[in-house]
Amino acid sequence: MKRLVALLLLAAPLCAHAEVYKCTQGGKTQYQDTPCAGAATGAALKIRENTPSASSDANAPSDVDRINAWRESNEREREKASLDRQIKNAEIDRADLQKKMDGELAALKIKKLYAKNNLAGATWEQSISTEMQAVTTKYDAQLRAADATIADLKAQRAKYD
Repeated sequence: MKRLVALLLLAAPLCAHAEVYKCTQGGKTQYQDTPCAGAATGAALKIRENTPSASSDANAPSDVDRINAWRESNEREREKASLDRQIKNAEIDRADLQKKMDGELAALKIKKLYAKNNLAGATWEQSISTEMQAVTTKYDAQLRAADATIADLKAQRAKYD
């Protein structure tokens, strides 16, 4: 029984006929599915069905196909633009990381210049060198992660070209 109801519901639009009435009253035009009421003037309009006739090209895309193609095209363009923005932002973030690393290393190099030529100075210089290696290691991992993100985004973007 459920199958019969479902089949009838699917077939209902195929046999539905609709008329559209153009009614003019007080200089205003209105389209409706019922005949014009009272003093309104109007006429029934014939609606051409959107089914291919024998004389039309059967291979021509329908309106739905054209709309779907347009929608897909716009979706692709939006995705490309989004990926372009993400790539640009990731590259800016990577450049900022590089600047931070360079700034910290420059500050440590300046500190290193103040080390004296004695045991205390040599010990301090060694600790600054260790700190510089730690800074380099920290930023190196972050920069490699940023490079990987940029490469992934560019690979995704290349699919649209």
